[in-house]
Amino acid sequence: MDPKQLSQIANRFFEGSTSRAHFWLNFIEEAAADLEGDEQRVYEMVSPERRKAALDELEASRELRMENRRFRRLCSDFRNMLQANQVKVLAYPEVFSPGNPRLDSCNCDPRRLDWFFRSVTLPSEDFEIVYAAMRARADLFVTDDRRLRKCSFSLGLNFPLSPAAFCGGNEYREKVAAWRRRERFAEFP
Repeated sequence: MDPKQLSQIANRFFEGSTSRAHFWLNFIEEAAADLEGDEQRVYEMVSPERRKAALDELEASRELRMENRRFRRLCSDFRNMLQANQVKVLAYPEVFSPGNPRLDSCNCDPRRLDWFFRSVTLPSEDFEIVYAAMRARADLFVTDDRRLRKCSFSLGLNFPLSPAAFCGGNEYREKVAAWRRRERFAEFP
């Protein structure tokens, strides 16, 4: 089960405050380290008239801890998916630092960046991610942004990232299979 959206958690437990929700989700493991022991202590030490409120707080802590664990599990699943599909993860400075040996397909010289920017018709908001994929010699570029996929044709066939590398999420598995069979030709809509 996926974690709830932060706004739902904020509304349920923190009167809509996402800042407080962030804080408590990050520290719930420490705060709720011994919930079972805490419940026993509530029965032993809290007066009967205040017991329900104390037990409600414990239940809220349990729910927050469960949401934190769901989020961590989702992050682990995502990391495993990246590793299983051999996705390179690059930090922003790696992409735009000249002379990075991991990114040998094209350099980051300001003149080359200017030339690249003038040579393509990519949407400006997508330029950095496409350039990063090109520098990393990405085999595939998965996006459901139809405008970006259409603009990718301006890359031509002489760039390290070709229009054939772009595919939608629903085409991903088929494209990976074709790539593994070394069928690297483009099928344009």
